Amino acid sequence: MKRGHVVGSAVLLLVLLSAANASAGCIGSATETDYGCGDTVIESCIFNCDLNCMSGHGLVIAFTSTVVGLLIGTVSLAVASIRQRWYSQDLNDMEYMAELLIAKEEADK
Repeated sequence: MKRGHVVGSAVLLLVLLSAANASAGCIGSATETDYGCGDTVIESCIFNCDLNCMSGHGLVIAFTSTVVGLLIGTVSLAVASIRQRWYSQDLNDMEYMAELLIAKEEADK
């Protein structure tokens, strides 16, 4: 191999490696932030390449909003269950009162 081919191949390899490192592993959907190795992802993102991170430098996924969403869902379920019980009790009370009124009307005839 000639010296020029070796140097050209080395330069091409460096360009390809730097281009691969320049592109992010994940592009944020809302802010179009480029997330790479060691970054904390705080939004939905689309992976556009493989991440070859060194040990311990993967993507960190922030799930605070997920935990808050689950908490809000749990509280909403509890409130809905309590309201359902109240409405059910009110309906039972109205049915009982209607039966008493109907029974009283039939007795008066």
